[in-house]
Amino acid sequence: MYKAGERNRAQKIRMSTNLLHQVSSNRSPPQWTNPTYVATVVGVIATGALVFYSSLTQSGPTVDEVIFVILAITIPVTIAYEVARRFG
Repeated sequence: MYKAGERNRAQKIRMSTNLLHQVSSNRSPPQWTNPTYVATVVGVIATGALVFYSSLTQSGPTVDEVIFVILAITIPVTIAYEVARRFG
């Protein structure tokens, strides 16, 4: 027999598994023609590149560096979104 806490935990796991199955079955796989998907991928790559770059520097971020980071992520994401939207 389950204890009260174990039973609640088992029910939560079953509910979350069922919810995950429902959500995944209702979605279509992401496509490179979807502008939001393309912009997300470009944003993740740009963020990773900037994190890698910042790991190589020795000083903390200055105002100029913060502005650079914001622009270095938003400009490629915006361009990728627009290109995918127009040609996708």
